[in-house]
Amino acid sequence: MLDVFENIWIVMGNHERRLVKWADATLDEKDVFGMVITSNRVHVNKFAYCTLETSAGKWRVTHPANYRQARGQTPALLADKLRMNVIAGHEHHTAMTYSPSGEYVAISIGGLYDAGKIAYVQLTDQLRPAMTPGFVMLRGGYPYLFGDKLTNWEAWGA
Repeated sequence: MLDVFENIWIVMGNHERRLVKWADATLDEKDVFGMVITSNRVHVNKFAYCTLETSAGKWRVTHPANYRQARGQTPALLADKLRMNVIAGHEHHTAMTYSPSGEYVAISIGGLYDAGKIAYVQLTDQLRPAMTPGFVMLRGGYPYLFGDKLTNWEAWGA
């Protein structure tokens, strides 16, 4: 990512927070990522969210504590609560919808992973929806959602 982006901002998720908790707070967010990332172009936020001000409106990028099996519902409900567009991780779903009020865009970003290589997913049968990898890019304040069956990669030069 450092070959492509000038700066990278990381927000803490439940897995990173778990490491801090297990270490009895002897580690902090910088320690967790500092073990693998040494570039001063990578910035780690101790919060699970950040807010972006764009020409097309406000966006909250978040890793919420909540999980819903219905794709896109967590960011949709958060969007109305926070009164802004929301991009959310945590659910391992990729989806884009509107908030219940219809005022805000709500996106679940899925994540950059291979579900076939995640042990806790493979070790047990479960009824949760299948994980769908994906990510979103804001360009000029507008979202572009990337993922399997969503993206014509050739159109993006890939």
